[in-house]
Amino acid sequence: KLSLWGNRADLSVLKYFNLNLTDLQQSENIDINDKMILNNDVDKISSFISNLKNAKVGIVLDNAGYELFSDLCLAECLIRTKKIKQVAFYMKAIPWFVSDVTEYDINFLLDSLKNSIYSELQSLGNLWEQHFETGVFVKADHMFWTTPHGFCKMKSVSRDLYNQLSDCNFSYLLRVT
Repeated sequence: KLSLWGNRADLSVLKYFNLNLTDLQQSENIDINDKMILNNDVDKISSFISNLKNAKVGIVLDNAGYELFSDLCLAECLIRTKKIKQVAFYMKAIPWFVSDVTEYDINFLLDSLKNSIYSELQSLGNLWEQHFETGVFVKADHMFWTTPHGFCKMKSVSRDLYNQLSDCNFSYLLRVT
């Protein structure tokens, strides 16, 4: 749920929700908006993951900041299942919109965590940096994400990216706009 509601941290739409970023980050508020979930397939996803072995997962990134942090938390949870061996983060090659995730944003987040005054965040930053260094986490950018094409056109427009994503057991699309 942290990753799901992390998408609401998109600063361009946050003002339209009756929620501020501090409220969103407090764990006791994670369950408040359950009634807003149209279709909760968490049990199906959990069952699917439990049947995997050494799987690869792709996460299509959207916005930097808290949303990116929650995506990395999701990836860490997936790795800790011992069913997933690698998580690829698909980001923009260039910042199409002001908050789009690029490699710079991932590096900035890792540096911020490692230099935090909180030891827990420092440990998390060091762990995630190690994941990137060892290939457990992989950065992957592509120009497709800044084209006017939707996911349904990916196979014909960007066969290479389509094949990369097809190699993953599933792709978690945080936001399709």
